[in-house]
Amino acid sequence: MSGPDEQASSGSTAVTPGPGDLEYCCPRCKGSLEVSPSAYSCTPCRATYPIIADIPDFRLFSDPNREMREDRREAEQLAERSATLDFEALVDHYWSTDFLSRSPGLVRNVNRHIFTAVPRSRRALAAIEEMLPNEVSGPSRSFLELGCGSGGFLVAARGRFGHVAGIDIALRWLVMARKRLEEKGVSAQLVCCCVEHLPFRPEQVDLAVAGDVIEHTAMQEELLAEAHRVLRDRGVLFAATPNRLSLTKEPHVQLWGLGGFRGDSPGATSLASAASPTTASSSDRASDSRGSPAEVPSGDSPSSYPASASRSRRDCRRSNDGS
Repeated sequence: MSGPDEQASSGSTAVTPGPGDLEYCCPRCKGSLEVSPSAYSCTPCRATYPIIADIPDFRLFSDPNREMREDRREAEQLAERSATLDFEALVDHYWSTDFLSRSPGLVRNVNRHIFTAVPRSRRALAAIEEMLPNEVSGPSRSFLELGCGSGGFLVAARGRFGHVAGIDIALRWLVMARKRLEEKGVSAQLVCCCVEHLPFRPEQVDLAVAGDVIEHTAMQEELLAEAHRVLRDRGVLFAATPNRLSLTKEPHVQLWGLGGFRGDSPGATSLASAASPTTASSSDRASDSRGSPAEVPSGDSPSSYPASASRSRRDCRRSNDGS
């Protein structure tokens, strides 16, 4: 059995975890993996996961904004462009080929938040660490961002953690994240996968952050359970999510009043109610599982982490008894 829509990049080289990297497992059955120059393969379930543009692709299903083949094709094209374009030019090039090019004002709003993500992320990370009772950062600690987008939070975390990893369901955004990291002179482990099916062995992460991600999945309990599985003893998951029914600015594209134009009235689900394996800090309440009005990389959405940390805080540490 092959992985979804398998298509390996002909120019890929074997991408094996380096010293300190999070170790991989099959996202489907959690079995051990073997690596070749073009793919990872799982012997127990016979799944195959290609390496595209030197980034392992462990997705079990595609990004809702792109079919998997299209996303892989775009990622390889962006990887080629990244050799001659800087990060901001690469993002601009991407939007020029996207439907958002018809809405230049919206693109400017999105880019403003993408390009200012690093200082905002540094403030957010400091606020997260301040609210926690125990030290989670340090040279021996590991950080994982769930939905890393264009990598702003990864840059901020790199100076505070010994190992930094970021996952996203959009391979094309991971290519842009890699360019941002290269320009900043920092490294991070980049993995394309579904947040509900992480390709990592258990108990490897000290701090996992999911900023404006949980509202994009219909499987919130699976997301929380997977985050809990990869946390070390006393590890922490921090999750922030906006109130999608609010009449204030939509947090992804900064437009007013979108919450009042929903065609239905989905029942809001408290993040805490889905958090039996691990509790999380939430800025408001998660609502429906549909995507944002326009594509914006999750890790770059302008939700105010410091504000969310101060408004609601709960014990979100992992403990040996599974509580």
